[in-house]
Amino acid sequence: MVMPTSDVSEFLQRLNRSRLINENDLAAIQEEIGPVRDVVQVEPLGRKLVRRGLLTNWQLQMLLSGRDAFTLGNYRLLDLLGRGGMGTVLKAEHVFLGRIVAIKVMARRLVNSTKHIARFQQEIQAVAALDSVHVVRAIDAESAGSSHFLVMEYVEGADLGSVVERRGRLPVGEACEYVRQAALGLVDADRAGLVHRDLKPTNLMLSWTDENQPLVKLLDLGLARFASLAEQEGSLTKTGQMMGTPDYMSPEQAWDTKTVDIRGDIYSLGCTLFRFLVGVPPFQGENPFQTLMIRTTHDAPLLRSFNPELPEALEALVAKMLSRDPEERFQDPAEVVEALGGFSVVPDRDEF
Repeated sequence: MVMPTSDVSEFLQRLNRSRLINENDLAAIQEEIGPVRDVVQVEPLGRKLVRRGLLTNWQLQMLLSGRDAFTLGNYRLLDLLGRGGMGTVLKAEHVFLGRIVAIKVMARRLVNSTKHIARFQQEIQAVAALDSVHVVRAIDAESAGSSHFLVMEYVEGADLGSVVERRGRLPVGEACEYVRQAALGLVDADRAGLVHRDLKPTNLMLSWTDENQPLVKLLDLGLARFASLAEQEGSLTKTGQMMGTPDYMSPEQAWDTKTVDIRGDIYSLGCTLFRFLVGVPPFQGENPFQTLMIRTTHDAPLLRSFNPELPEALEALVAKMLSRDPEERFQDPAEVVEALGGFSVVPDRDEF
């Protein structure tokens, strides 16, 4: 069905207001479609602009839905990277510096008061002071209108949750290398007095260096801490809600998020390694509450009960990470780094 000319005109006006395309390119588009303007359809025109690299698919969908504002503070919004419990993540560009960043727009339920906003900024300052190659850097915490957002280093790559969702189980050497690098990030976080509290595959970003070496970075360090504090102060709308992900949460965190230390992160990293090696997390209940209760009353299953071909020594390593008693786990992430070193193999990007 051919859309009327007025729809095309409206689309071009919206495109002009959005400032996503410079004046010269917009003028060239209008000149190009001029002779056939009466039969031009909006969506095919938009897809052509995407193919030419003038718009992203996300920007086009937003324009088609009626949106024409694509700035947040000093940042131009480029693309949707993901959504989560703590907010929406967008790819953006600083309008003056041209720097590409990732922006996490915090869920309003987490920043509904001046006190919470100040706490949010305080938590981010602590993370921004951390200089680690294995932690996604927090650059700034800003606000625009009623939106409060975190500006982060943009990492070109994929979260390991999507990687294992696509590939299923990972080879032993590759899985151990990814978790070893994540543990290196925990080493730096621990030295800075920081605890993640929500470690899971989707919070581990995998990118590749110029030398085609894998590089794993922790994502959202400090945000789980902020969210747990906001929860304790009553900012969440649901009573009884706790921070963390049941499939990867340590037993002690099920009872008291506030007192969890780095050993809780080691437990979550153990759950993550278990998932990489056998294809499922160690505990699976019929609902999140049941999943939490099982881990507080039962030891984690052994790796080789799922795959007898896995090394016995690796089974013992993972079992130590997953001990219900924090005193029986590795006490320091540096110990995890050392223990995994004997199993880690750097994967070839061509085989990835």
